[in-house]
Amino acid sequence: MKCLPALAFVPEDDVITVFEELVLTLPQEPEVEEVVAYFESNYIRGMQIGGRRRDPRFPIKLWNHFEDAEECAPKTTNCCEGFHNALKSVYMCAHPTMWKFLKGIARDIAVQRLVHQNACSSLPLRKALVKIVADLTCPQYLALICRWPQLVPGSTHAGRDEIPTAGGTPASKDSPRTLGDIA
Repeated sequence: MKCLPALAFVPEDDVITVFEELVLTLPQEPEVEEVVAYFESNYIRGMQIGGRRRDPRFPIKLWNHFEDAEECAPKTTNCCEGFHNALKSVYMCAHPTMWKFLKGIARDIAVQRLVHQNACSSLPLRKALVKIVADLTCPQYLALICRWPQLVPGSTHAGRDEIPTAGGTPASKDSPRTLGDIA
């Protein structure tokens, strides 16, 4: 019985033949035959009604992960769940107001930019930097921006006052280029 879920990792074209081989190895008991009939009608061949077979409720292409295993694709949606849990912790309530929502999104964008910059520069992510970035108006964040070229060796920023972004240059020509432009 435990072998049936393993069909998800068999090539799509071979699923039906491997299923037929597995059925021959299973014990001939009424409970087992009932589960096999259910699996066959819902996942393999579909139900037979009046001499015609309908498509299975869950086509093989939907549940087969053979190609995903070859590509080392994730088997779960944990990354999505992690993102939603992190976003939920930003607001600390079920239904934030519009202003709380916008401020939370801005905070999350700042943290994601920092994570991206650290990944690009191979610097470890420090909790202190995340706390500093959480409030974009705090003086520590502005001081960090001023010291950015010293903190990141090989930084492409021309001036000490220039604001870093993920690409190494200000986000757009309309965005503030120096600390003087912010005030």
